[in-house]
Amino acid sequence: MYKIALLDDDQIWNGAVTRFLTKHGFEVQAFTDTAAFLSQASNYDIALIDFYLTPTSKANLDNGYVVIRRLKQTLKHCPILVLVSAFVDMESARLFPEADFFLVKDIGLDVILQRTRELLEHRYAEATGTA
Repeated sequence: MYKIALLDDDQIWNGAVTRFLTKHGFEVQAFTDTAAFLSQASNYDIALIDFYLTPTSKANLDNGYVVIRRLKQTLKHCPILVLVSAFVDMESARLFPEADFFLVKDIGLDVILQRTRELLEHRYAEATGTA
């Protein structure tokens, strides 16, 4: 069973995504705190991260850019699926190659599930040399 870390400041969204992905066989841990997320990220196979996070501290860990970069620096093989709101300029989002893929949140949970599976399959293929 793959383990997913979900970082989003919206607890209702976290609950919906967690229930949906759990129903499809994943173990999901939702985080609203970036420091807790980063400290435990190595325990997960993939990270789903909200691009824009509401600041909760002065530690400058709440910025999605910072979280993505730190995660890729420490976990080179952890796929990152970045979830963005519809109003985010997707061209700006592409400026961050550390993320493996960007999806608009309202595209639907089925598409998020499909892309999550694809990223995990790609990671497994790379790890086993079957890519």
